[in-house]
Amino acid sequence: MAGEAEDVLEPGGCFKVVLPHGGQDHVPPQHSAEYGTLMRTVLAPAQQPLEGLGSLSHSVVAVILQHLQGAGGGAATRDVVHLAFSSRALFEAVAAAEPLWQQQCHRLGWSLEWLATLPPGTSSWRYFCGRMALRRRLRCQLSSLARFLDPLSAAAIQRPAAVEQIREVERALQAPLPWELFELYRWCDGQAAERGGVHFLHAARLLSLRELLAAVQERHGPLQTKAAFAQLVRQQSSAHGGSSSAALQPGSSRQAGGWAGEDDAPGCSCSPHAPQGAAAVPQVLLPFTEELRGRKWYCLDTSGRVWLTSGFNTLPVADNLSACILRVLT
Repeated sequence: MAGEAEDVLEPGGCFKVVLPHGGQDHVPPQHSAEYGTLMRTVLAPAQQPLEGLGSLSHSVVAVILQHLQGAGGGAATRDVVHLAFSSRALFEAVAAAEPLWQQQCHRLGWSLEWLATLPPGTSSWRYFCGRMALRRRLRCQLSSLARFLDPLSAAAIQRPAAVEQIREVERALQAPLPWELFELYRWCDGQAAERGGVHFLHAARLLSLRELLAAVQERHGPLQTKAAFAQLVRQQSSAHGGSSSAALQPGSSRQAGGWAGEDDAPGCSCSPHAPQGAAAVPQVLLPFTEELRGRKWYCLDTSGRVWLTSGFNTLPVADNLSACILRVLT
């Protein structure tokens, strides 16, 4: 990292940071001494130990993280996380850098509207970690399932949909896509329909993003999808009404120790869904497979549960897409 940035002390005791890509920022005079110490430490040769970082304020560390992110793009996220695990104090500072993780979520296309469905006090850092864990697990499962497809079905898998394409669909629906549905389309934009006999899940072909939008709009209007998401937010707010936010704050002992398990991360298994029990048939369903014989579709509701619709019957299949795929694999 040495030589990647230059810090200049201007008159008045204010540091100006000049980065190779031309960006620059200023650090208030009251933090200049701390900032200078951190820049000399972080930009020093790798063999120099990270000393004295625990005494720096979170706001100063946040400035460094923002510059690291701006200089390296997506690859710099790994550097930020590695830096966080060098000490407990730095971990707390990284977890508390809300603008950094909100920026990361926006870059990946993850709507921050989902924070309203999570327990009170859930930080952008925990939201980012939960969605990244889900993304990794679901992509592994999808890749495993693709290896069992026949050559025709495997060749029909299309390139991933771009983040902006998914955002256009979300704007049309006036609601964010469920977490796993979003990641499904970031893995592939469905399967081509030029030939018959193509299948992916339970002999059903995956719809492309454009086909999904058309199928949803045929069933529901944007006001219905918007109302369905608003209802989910109200349900989750009610369910988390008694939750304590202290355990979810950045730097808490629970967070610093990591997740208790993958399912402990809010929304890690799927988008946050209603408490378990007798599931009421949802008013809004998002079909993601082609129509099967007997007018059957596999759909997700706004909370991420998988349903099978057939005429006037709607039956629950799995709590989330990951569980549905796991059943196919096993």
